[in-house]
Amino acid sequence: MSWQDWENSYMAFRAFFDGGVTILRSVDELLPLCHKFDGYATFQGALVYPETVEALKRFINRYGDLMEATDIASSFSRCTALRALGLVLHGIDTMQLLDITDHKLLCWRDAICEAMISGFRVESLLKLVKDLARAVFGARAIHNMQLSRDSDEVKAAADTLHIKQQELENQRREMHALLLAKGISANSAECVTEAAVRLSSGASFVLFRHSP
Repeated sequence: MSWQDWENSYMAFRAFFDGGVTILRSVDELLPLCHKFDGYATFQGALVYPETVEALKRFINRYGDLMEATDIASSFSRCTALRALGLVLHGIDTMQLLDITDHKLLCWRDAICEAMISGFRVESLLKLVKDLARAVFGARAIHNMQLSRDSDEVKAAADTLHIKQQELENQRREMHALLLAKGISANSAECVTEAAVRLSSGASFVLFRHSP
């Protein structure tokens, strides 16, 4: 696939993503392949899949109680929406970029939009999925470059960036652990660590870091 083909593919996907055509037919489509049902867990008064609880907690800890709303029509719709959102977050948290299909991205989008209709304030999650789509297509481009003999310099640069990112993430974890060891709360430690990572880039990068 040429660069032009890749770009055309990505732009076509973005147009479809923004077009609003519904793909998701059932929450079951959000379940991982070979999912083994093992009952439900209770999360904020709703029954969700047990494996999704940690992802839900991490999302709320990072972005706040965006899933809480006072005008949700019924406990049934609240339960269904939280269950679907948990599956979206679990998928984002566990799937490798190259394993995420266009269909999966669109199903995640539909689940989030349905939750928003039900009264959940998860616009930020919709934005994150749209940004994730860009990363997915970028991963496909890198994979395509690795199969091409004409992109050695680009591949080398991508490999170097990947190594630097891993080093940065390790340093981030070390700083976060150090702050926790000093008795700083997890929330405050996350804020300080985030600021340290973004400090040299300025405030605008903090606000628009997900933008292309």
